[in-house]
Amino acid sequence: MDWFLPFQAACGALATGTYSLKLCVLLLRVQQILYGLSLSIAVVFVIIGGIIYVTAGDSEDKTKTAKKMIVNALIGFAIVLSVGFLIGIVRELITNTIGS
Repeated sequence: MDWFLPFQAACGALATGTYSLKLCVLLLRVQQILYGLSLSIAVVFVIIGGIIYVTAGDSEDKTKTAKKMIVNALIGFAIVLSVGFLIGIVRELITNTIGS
């Protein structure tokens, strides 16, 4: 199981091969995947919203749609950041309570 060796340092002093270490590593990987996907999706939607906004001209409907798209993308990214923060808290709890 060499794939989790880089994450082992972030999981503290958990014993190798324990379920708490595996859970900690899993939470770290999920957190990284969420950050990567959400950032990519948010950037794509902000760019699309920006293009729609710039090309909207005098159309109020397109302008509203573009603004809503940009705001929703940023809200979605903020939600994923907060979930990642909660995963970090759970990981710290696992590391400190089970690992010690």
